[in-house]
Amino acid sequence: MKRVWTFIDLDYLTFMRDVLANLQLDDREYLWLISDIDAYPKKQEYYQLIANTSHILLTTKELVDMLDQDDFQWVWAVFSAIPTQYTAEDILNCKLPHIEFFNDGDYNPYDDEPKLQHPYAELEIYCSESGLALVSDDDKLIERFRKCYPNYTDYFPIRYHSLKRYINENPSISKEIYICNFFNCNERKMAQAKITIVKNILGNYIVTEWLDYEYGQYVQRKRFGDKDEAAVFAWRLFVEHMKTTTNAN
Repeated sequence: MKRVWTFIDLDYLTFMRDVLANLQLDDREYLWLISDIDAYPKKQEYYQLIANTSHILLTTKELVDMLDQDDFQWVWAVFSAIPTQYTAEDILNCKLPHIEFFNDGDYNPYDDEPKLQHPYAELEIYCSESGLALVSDDDKLIERFRKCYPNYTDYFPIRYHSLKRYINENPSISKEIYICNFFNCNERKMAQAKITIVKNILGNYIVTEWLDYEYGQYVQRKRFGDKDEAAVFAWRLFVEHMKTTTNAN
């Protein structure tokens, strides 16, 4: 199973009508289970539909017709594509897929090994803070995604403000990644962190993976004009570092 993300390609706005067309899914026969939704349709009937339920179940035609009438932004959602042989009762007897994990025991869509959350799904699409991910074992579909969205990444394309919040809420990560600007840098925290993001006096964001801060030695360093691109790169370095550390142990 593979998971591939895009973020920059969407210009920070996830409109599913284009996504379905780009991935050539808008004419496939599926039942689409849409769960863990945060979206804001303009049409009142769709707004009420989303506001008053934990999920939506639509055929491909019904979903496309809805998006043709109101192609609104999906901030959060999981789209599970389920073969039409299953009934609504079959589908809803299973746990609803989620994009935000709420408990320690929940599956983490961002960090855990890629998997389809719904047992009957053939593929799943995640909308997450205006990023987009595809989870599938169909190599042709994964490749189509990569061609449509050339700035793809195999890592969660986290935004700068989300990374800061995530670090603040997770002390273990705060020991690995430190974010600051040139004027308020804490040298002690800088020296202890494996990865740093520093906004310099020119407004650029410098991401460094340190080998030894005291002696100015680092594995790699990269400069970004965009803070979200810096956050994506820093997060990728962090994930690779954690995988290496885990494998070593």
